Amino acid sequence: MQFNIHELHEWDETIAEIETAAVELPWSQANLASCFSPSYRVFGLYRESQPQLIGYLILHQPLADEWTIMNIVVAPEFQRQGIGTRLVDYVCQLAQQQGACIWLEVRESNQVAIRLYQRLGFMYRGSRNDYYPTATGQREAAVLMCWEPTHGSR
Repeated sequence: MQFNIHELHEWDETIAEIETAAVELPWSQANLASCFSPSYRVFGLYRESQPQLIGYLILHQPLADEWTIMNIVVAPEFQRQGIGTRLVDYVCQLAQQQGACIWLEVRESNQVAIRLYQRLGFMYRGSRNDYYPTATGQREAAVLMCWEPTHGSR
């Protein structure tokens, strides 16, 4: 299966549909839509054979050399097929070209994502206790990770 990644410049309702289907505690439509503003970039991954959005990554770029992955979500039926890896690797390639580091936070319990980030060259930089809410009303730590051009996958 072939895929294409494109920068999205306009809100697409499919983003909210994927978020709701794939995430236990999804971002609101208003939060997602607010990422279509000047200091953000949103990348969508499409199946080449059908122009269907199947995953997206939201990147915050407040500084030219320091970026933050705010959210990355893949539609449930396409998970565990390397879609998330493709999106993160694509952004790492852009960062490599611009000499930017990339930060992110990930739930401590999301070991699949942590391993993905480690494979792509992200390094552990600390944690934030009680950062994320859980479905049971508890709080969960965030793992803070950073990718630097000299340590990345490219």
